[in-house]
Amino acid sequence: MKISHRELEDCRQRPQSWAQERLSAISTWRSFGYNQALMNAIHKYHRTGDDVDFARQHLESLIERNFTNDDRIGEITEKLDAYVSWHQTSGVVVADTNIRLSYSSGGYLELGGLVSRLDVTDAGYRAVILGLPRPNWRRELRMPLVQEAIAIKYGRPVGNIEVGVQALDGSNLTTTSFSMRAISAAKSAFRELGSLVRPLLEFNQ
Repeated sequence: MKISHRELEDCRQRPQSWAQERLSAISTWRSFGYNQALMNAIHKYHRTGDDVDFARQHLESLIERNFTNDDRIGEITEKLDAYVSWHQTSGVVVADTNIRLSYSSGGYLELGGLVSRLDVTDAGYRAVILGLPRPNWRRELRMPLVQEAIAIKYGRPVGNIEVGVQALDGSNLTTTSFSMRAISAAKSAFRELGSLVRPLLEFNQ
């Protein structure tokens, strides 16, 4: 059973509620939101070789098709400009964007979802998840799993991978790197979580 890394902490904190939502018809439909449009435009910016005009045009197209709230439209437009300004002054080299995860630790659950950006560092790579981070993001189960998933995907030693979070306007980029012991513990917890939710999902199917 695949689970997005963005869902994992909710599943961990309230497995029964998460399973019920997963099985409900309502949970299969999620509307396209303002922040999703912004992340999509950021992805296009990097994917096109940092083409600012293309990214802005793409965001405008998404806005025209999906949104009407002028305040929110202004907010994501300003955030795109701020993100581009951060990137242009940061010197960060982006190796990849919207990296799709497919990671298993041998249990029922398989970690999926997208990692927003992969930066080149002196030691290896930095996997960055864009969005509003929770204060305790370093304690989230997904982070050490993402670190190993990226190491496997790109053939790098796991110790040469950083993982981190960043706001959608390019501010507050913070990273960490987990030890092999921490990653091993996270993998065990991920397998245990899979054993917990499996009967909740399969019993109600």
